[in-house]
Amino acid sequence: TIGHVAIEQLTERHPEAHRVARQRAGKASATIHTELCVLLLAWRWWRDIGLVSIDPPKIQHRVTAKLERPTPGRADFRRVLALAEGKYKAILGAQGATGARIGEITGLLQRDVELAPSPRQAGILHLGRNAGARKTGARSVPIEGEIVDILREFWRPEDAEAPLFGRSRRTGIFGAQGWLRDFPWEDHGMKPFKPHGRRRM
Repeated sequence: TIGHVAIEQLTERHPEAHRVARQRAGKASATIHTELCVLLLAWRWWRDIGLVSIDPPKIQHRVTAKLERPTPGRADFRRVLALAEGKYKAILGAQGATGARIGEITGLLQRDVELAPSPRQAGILHLGRNAGARKTGARSVPIEGEIVDILREFWRPEDAEAPLFGRSRRTGIFGAQGWLRDFPWEDHGMKPFKPHGRRRM
């Protein structure tokens, strides 16, 4: 909403137009706040070097309080992981071992995984390579222990471009989120958490 405007032609109305457009697009208030802060800092720099002649405007934007987002303890996460099976156990375990976003894990391809020959329990996950999972950036994360054995069940290095967990909706990001949503938390005396809660932990 601002990118098509030449810097020299910016007026006081453009940041406000950006704020309104981002709100209508459903963006989080904290995200909008950050964007406005960056814009106004840049504006001051443009003013100092002579690209714009007016001071940056003052924008009224309230950051709404975030909803409670439970972060699990290690013990609770281990209990949930012990009760998971198949691909859900692998997806949650890989997230637990790397702190990655759940979309980065469900989007892994076979070529993104390197596992040492058995019986060595070591490996590397190359994260952030696949489209839609680059928010945190590409990086390689070492893994070891139980998660290596769990992932070995799905690893087919000869089929490099195939998804590690297949193409089923059940094993995508929504499948993993749904599994946690439907988990019988009360039966196990735990507070529910979402995949991103494990990332925060």
